[in-house]
Parts: sequence; C-alpha cells; structure tokens
Amino acid sequence: MANFLENTPTNCAEIRDNTLNDEVLKKVFQFCLEGWPSSLAGDPDLGPYARRRDELSVQDGIILWGIRVIIPQALRSSLLKELHTNHTGSSRMKELARSYLWWPNLDQDLEDVSASCDTCLEHRSMPPKAELHPREWPRAP
Repeated sequence: MANFLENTPTNCAEIRDNTLNDEVLKKVFQFCLEGWPSSLAGDPDLGPYARRRDELSVQDGIILWGIRVIIPQALRSSLLKELHTNHTGSSRMKELARSYLWWPNLDQDLEDVSASCDTCLEHRSMPPKAELHPREWPRAP
C-alpha cells in the first residue's frame, strides 16, 4: 500500500493543507462554512466558485463541487502532468479530469498542455487520406 501512495501525484492531507494556504480557496472554504456574502465585487477570482456556491461543500477540510475535488493552485501543475502522462489528447484528459477534480479554467489548462506537447501534436488524430477513385462511366443508357 505504501508503494501505491508514493506514486500518486497528491493525497488528501496535501490537498487540505494547500487549500488552507491558497488565498482564494481559503475564502471559498470559509464561505462554504459560514455562508456566502451578497456581493463579491472587487474579487473576480471568486466568481467561478460563487456561480457554483449551492453545489460546493466541505468534507474533511477539502472543498468539493458535487463529487469532484477542487484542487488548490499549488497542486494543479502536478495533476496536469499526471493527466497528460499517456498523451491521450485533450478530450480524454478532460473526460478523466471532469470525473474527479475541478478548478477554474481546467478545460483551457488541459488544452494548453496538449497543444504545447510535441508528442501529442505529432500523433493527434488526423483524417485518413482518401484515395482518389475515378467514377466509372456507364456503358449503356
């Protein structure tokens, strides 16, 4: 079991600690527990979270959107790297990510990773080359 945990990009304790150290998520965490203010003018970073405020919850110090874990800024790059390990392309990475985690602009971050990877660009799906097939002229009316 210890070997499995060594190979994971993050764990609950790390997410919890980084959530409390992330300036935006610290506020979201507090709002989830105490209630959201009527206006969030002056803090555009909270907008994506405020739109989901009715669906956000806190479990063991971790903010969840439904069943997805909201990932703090400090852990996003390691998770992007993990999602991109197999070079599956942005669509598959989005599918995997949307099942388990979320942060604002997640889809764009995944597209950027895929678009900046030489291996992904080299092997991205391209339409198969169609061979030209001349039409046969009818022999009779």
